[in-house]
Amino acid sequence: MSLKDRGYADNVLRVNLTNQRCTTERLDPDVMKLLLGGKGLGAYYLYKESIPHADPLSPENPFIFVVGPLTGTSAPTSGRFGVVTKSPATHTFLDSYCGGFFGQTMKFAGYDAIIVEGASSNPLTLVIDNEQVHLEDAKELWGTTTAEATKKLKAKHGEGFQTVVIGPAGERMSPISGLFNDERTAGRGGAGAVLGSKKLKGIAVRGTGSVQVHNPVEFDEAAWVAYRMLRMSNQIKRLNDDGTANILGLVNAAGALPTRNYQEGQFEHSAEMTGEAWRKEYWTRSIGCYGCPISCSKIAHAKTRDVAIDGPDFETIWAMGVNCGITDKEAIIYSNYLCDLYGVDTISVGNIVGFVMELVQKKMISAAELDGVKAEWGNGDALVALTEKIAKGEGIGELLQKGVREISKHYPGSEDFAMQVKGLEMPAYHPNAAKGIGLSYAVSERGACHLRGSPLTIRWRPKEKPSSFKRTNPILRSLTQRFCVTS
Repeated sequence: MSLKDRGYADNVLRVNLTNQRCTTERLDPDVMKLLLGGKGLGAYYLYKESIPHADPLSPENPFIFVVGPLTGTSAPTSGRFGVVTKSPATHTFLDSYCGGFFGQTMKFAGYDAIIVEGASSNPLTLVIDNEQVHLEDAKELWGTTTAEATKKLKAKHGEGFQTVVIGPAGERMSPISGLFNDERTAGRGGAGAVLGSKKLKGIAVRGTGSVQVHNPVEFDEAAWVAYRMLRMSNQIKRLNDDGTANILGLVNAAGALPTRNYQEGQFEHSAEMTGEAWRKEYWTRSIGCYGCPISCSKIAHAKTRDVAIDGPDFETIWAMGVNCGITDKEAIIYSNYLCDLYGVDTISVGNIVGFVMELVQKKMISAAELDGVKAEWGNGDALVALTEKIAKGEGIGELLQKGVREISKHYPGSEDFAMQVKGLEMPAYHPNAAKGIGLSYAVSERGACHLRGSPLTIRWRPKEKPSSFKRTNPILRSLTQRFCVTS
């Protein structure tokens, strides 16, 4: 049975930016028997072609777009794509994933992977129209926001094209920058910086093909059953109603909701931050990615600043809200908007702001050093001001955009509360209450990641209330001191 009968396009597009050549090659069927999905394919090519100890921002670091055999089929939630490279934040393996509509379009164009090699001396975009592939000058796009770049690429090539782009943060190679398909993002680990180092502003792709499976009738029957199971699930209904933030109250009740830079595991104003509260006050409608019946994405409109965003999701609400002691939803929406516009990861930005607020609390940094920003717990205006500086890399933002680990090197004694593993800022689960996920943070090759097994088992200590979980717990201290290093 051929790979094309098993959900693969059986094509890899290789783009060399140094000599501006684009070629295609077939997948190795013997190798494919050993791999699982797009992640396996990306890991294989990175292992095969990367140079040991190469700088992540050097031409020698390949950047790989991947999709899996289910991408573009009738299977539910099959529209995601991944990017695999060496992370400039952690200097180790990075895979990051994104929803939206780019993944299946890349597959319909006939490619399982796009391997970007080398680096250009001038800004470029990659244009893929089925089997027609070429590189274009992107001088007029360089310096534009993600929204502007997306709009200009679609206006030039047509609405049938899907795009991924980096923002100004990726162009200046910030290690917290990502890449964006409309407002969906592969945000963690600094993937945007790698494309910035290669001077690739983005990709525009159109695909009119299809995906073949071995037994279409049985496959469609199985997909129908999967759709029915999703629609009947109470968990899926909660996702549809209240987005990913539907779990915020549960995580808080378990004492696993990191509060004020992980100083505690519960937030006293958590009821104001739940998905239900956001739905009643700010979310206007739900949207879904390709092939997804869940529609967990929510569109929010900031009333005073007149901006609309896709979000905020649970991790962003936590990072920019709970982690900073903030309940100002307008400030969170606008900060999310700035991150999307300039192309940075909301989880890392929220961690950075929370870390700065604790530096202020401990009198280790002054408002003068922060360009006059009074970064105190609960200050939504400070969140917006610091987010803008980070997103633009201006003033104190030139340092802050480098991430928590790098910032802590400038403030001796702050390493113990710089909440990161291997250089990647921690997500929204406190390992003191969820010991399994603490282990995931410690051993994950990507750093502090909640997508590496996510064993969220809660184990209460005898006669101890959830609110008494503190960051100073020896288990967490061991994680931060023993494992928060570059591999």
